[in-house]
Amino acid sequence: MRHPLINVGLVTLLVGLAGPLACARWVPLNDQPTQAEVEPGSAYAAVLKVTKDRGYTILEQKDPERSVKLRAHVDEKRSDRASYITAQVDGSGHVRLTPSGFLVRGNTVHSKLASEITYFNDALQGELKHAPPLASASAPPPPPEPPPPAETASASVAPALPPAPPKPASTTTGKAPAAPKPKPKSGDDWETVK
Repeated sequence: MRHPLINVGLVTLLVGLAGPLACARWVPLNDQPTQAEVEPGSAYAAVLKVTKDRGYTILEQKDPERSVKLRAHVDEKRSDRASYITAQVDGSGHVRLTPSGFLVRGNTVHSKLASEITYFNDALQGELKHAPPLASASAPPPPPEPPPPAETASASVAPALPPAPPKPASTTTGKAPAAPKPKPKSGDDWETVK
């Protein structure tokens, strides 16, 4: 017969292990924006391309705000467990991916939704590599064009060329001349006119 303390110890051990394992499914919320600085319009176009390529359902699309709310793929078939990903592009071209819905609790998000956001972000980073960079105010302006050469008193100016004579109008159309037409001389006699 087993000692009762061994059963209690075994149950305590199992409960002690189950707690951290259950908590490992929830990770801290991380809605850091992307690090790429690109034109906002290009970043928003990249978000829409990844959305289409990955087969997301767009629930809300606000083009003037460059914001789109997507239905997450995690538990996609269950309406009672709906989760969402909102992608917002700011004025400097940074994209912020924010989760919401069933798999978000306070400042934690379920690891499945967090992984989905990571995959979306990785695909987005791949698209943003091809986007034009943001024109910053700290970039040096382009060099000015060199001034035209100054004319001095000792410089000689070349005489102006006379205008080219106009070309005569062409009377031919590039076709061979027509054969002469016969003219009636008198009655039934025909003579060729040259």
